[in-house]
Amino acid sequence: MLIIFYPYRSIANAIGIHTAQFVDALFENVDFEEQAYKSCQSIIGFSKKYGNERVDLACNKAISLNSVNYTTLRNILKNGQELTPVLTLDSDADTPTPEHDNLRTGEWS
Repeated sequence: MLIIFYPYRSIANAIGIHTAQFVDALFENVDFEEQAYKSCQSIIGFSKKYGNERVDLACNKAISLNSVNYTTLRNILKNGQELTPVLTLDSDADTPTPEHDNLRTGEWS
């Protein structure tokens, strides 16, 4: 079977390693590879609009969010979020809530 997505993979690799991983994940998550062509073309367009470095960083963030799709990538780039860290649920687990007047403690019993 001839793998048609090779040109997209090659172009994505030229943009950056995370972009190549993003494109690979796109093709892994579709039933027919043709379904991923438009997203790949958009990634190439993003690299022309935002530059290779930003696109590669955005792809890395989308991968870390487990949200490898066009919409996530577009929103990360549009909002300049590629440099912000990904917050995890337990990132503030060690920080207790500070005492303040609106904090209700044992009075609910």
